[in-house]
Amino acid sequence: MRRSASVLGAIGLAGAAAASEDSISCDSGERFRLLEPLRGVASPGSCSWQPVEGASFLPGYAGGAPVAAGSLATAKAHCELLGSSCSGITWQPCRWNSVMLYSLREEAEPKVSPQGEISWLKLCGAVESGDDGWQEPPGPPGVEQCAEGFQALRVAAEEFYDSGVVNVNLLINMGNVLRAAASSGGWHHIAAHCVPAVLQTLLLRLEERFFIDHTEQSSLEETYFDILHHLLSIGDSHVVVAETARWPLRRGWNRIQGLRRRLQSPVETGEGQSVDFVLCFCSVARSPGGGYPAVEDELGWLAELLAPEADLHRNSTRIYVKEKCGDAAAPGAEESLRPALLPFAHVVEVVRVDDELRADDATAYLHHLAGSNYDDLAAWTFFLHADAPEHVHPFRLLEEVLAAARSGMLQEDTFPFLYLSHNYLDLGTSLHTWDNFASPRLWRRIFGSTLAPPREAVKGYCCVQFLVPRRRALLRAREWYAAALSYFASAASYFDLFPWSRLVTWQDLTCRTPAQLWMPWWHVVFGEELACPERHQDPRLPLFVQLRSIPPDRIHCC
Repeated sequence: MRRSASVLGAIGLAGAAAASEDSISCDSGERFRLLEPLRGVASPGSCSWQPVEGASFLPGYAGGAPVAAGSLATAKAHCELLGSSCSGITWQPCRWNSVMLYSLREEAEPKVSPQGEISWLKLCGAVESGDDGWQEPPGPPGVEQCAEGFQALRVAAEEFYDSGVVNVNLLINMGNVLRAAASSGGWHHIAAHCVPAVLQTLLLRLEERFFIDHTEQSSLEETYFDILHHLLSIGDSHVVVAETARWPLRRGWNRIQGLRRRLQSPVETGEGQSVDFVLCFCSVARSPGGGYPAVEDELGWLAELLAPEADLHRNSTRIYVKEKCGDAAAPGAEESLRPALLPFAHVVEVVRVDDELRADDATAYLHHLAGSNYDDLAAWTFFLHADAPEHVHPFRLLEEVLAAARSGMLQEDTFPFLYLSHNYLDLGTSLHTWDNFASPRLWRRIFGSTLAPPREAVKGYCCVQFLVPRRRALLRAREWYAAALSYFASAASYFDLFPWSRLVTWQDLTCRTPAQLWMPWWHVVFGEELACPERHQDPRLPLFVQLRSIPPDRIHCC
């Protein structure tokens, strides 16, 4: 029993400790008699054990009374001794998140478990190969290759749990295990070489998928427990126990449990998961300048983004298209956009936003915040260009952030402002997003301050694609947004670029210089510090956001 308790303690799943008592009362009201490991009594040993696929339990208790063990090996031995009165074992919660038991079960017909229980059927006597789809179980978990090929993963996981920030080593080594499991015989095959590396990768993957894919999360958790139970069922192995205890498995499990405790009642309907899209759009084919060819905005990508589970989320999704091409806008643009997007949102508005001189996204976004929408903001608002796929790399980041926001798993009260584009700008070195005269003047005008920060103090992302939680948008009054809108929509924003005269150059007009200079400051508008951290170095962000945000040029494999 000491061995099982030590492994469970290393992994952070208490349960075996309960076996020191004669019985234990569970949250269900049942009182289980606890079985001790068999000493000096040989079990028949002619039975094999078949895991039941999926979450399941076996009805009835063997002998008609609740009996259980603290380890799978002990439960199997007792079940075999009981003969036909015990058909299998179910691993079940006793005191939730504190004590788990392996109960001996009477019937051999598995039932679906709503609590995530796991069961094994006892198969005694000769079992022909291939009967009932039964396959020989994988070899026992091992650790012989842990020191050779997996220690970098252990170190990277420890660093992540210490800092809350991913690093390239974690991305590479976690990816190595995932690829090996996919191509080399599955998780159990890798576990035969280094079981703690597999368990650690499963915990990291569970955390990564926590906000996004509940189906995959359940499958990963089932695999985790299957390998864990296999580890507990093998004979006494001090080497395996010692190596497993060196890995930060308990910390990984505790992080996942911490997420679950904070999200015990995720919002399933209503405003808690409402999502708005505000899109800077032009229905005219035009060149962005600099010799680039003319392009025409289209929103087919948005329809594809919103199509999954559209029926479920349509009533909590609104789309606001800000037409920025003025009198040149194509006739009938609104009539063509609304029918194409209405299957995915219960509100689709196409509104023309005029400027004296071009201000593009600056006035498109401010128009949304300065108007009547201010009193009816969604829990989450995505501010995007009509060519968002050109700026959000990988686009999977936007897909997953949307899925997490819709699900209610992201917490609006604590989630920060989030840039979605991929080009990080350090204004201390950027040559085109700061002007030594115009930028400080623009800063003082917009923020109403007497001083402007030095350029090297400001860091943000290029290209104005971001997600704003409602509470962050409400940090500033509607009047502030209205004043900023009025300024950027006027020619004064261009005149202020120069210390003399009312001058507008062709280059400034082509580049929309006032909006361009303001571009990497949006995070300050929504309450972030001057230097917005890179996403993969921001411990406030979920693991999946950090992993998607490591710049490709930072990834170097050995």
